[in-house]
Amino acid sequence: CSPLIGEYATAMMDVSDGISKDLNTLCAASGAGARLEKELIPVWEPLKEYCRDRGEDPLRTALAGGEDYGLLVTAAPEDCGRIEAVMREQGVPCRRLGTMTCGPAKAEMDGKPLPEGWQHFTEDSSWN
Repeated sequence: CSPLIGEYATAMMDVSDGISKDLNTLCAASGAGARLEKELIPVWEPLKEYCRDRGEDPLRTALAGGEDYGLLVTAAPEDCGRIEAVMREQGVPCRRLGTMTCGPAKAEMDGKPLPEGWQHFTEDSSWN
């Protein structure tokens, strides 16, 4: 990670368990809330086709998916442009997904709480 990104980030974590679960984890750890903007969530065409063939919701799948590498970064509004510029200079894709809020410590989209995500090592390991 570029030292410049670390200089402006207020929190950072990988999203290997999926955006939904990891954003909820970040919210719980920080005591802050998060509001995702549906139109900013990346859903690539191959994923849309995959979900269409299986009758699944591509947005939900994009939020729940994991095991790929990406970083969830929070920053003060005035620093977001700086982080985006550094990432662009490094050739690393970067996009804003929403806004952190003053709580409650949960992630939401369209005024509804995001599911907690996949729960590992439970009797019923399913999407909660």
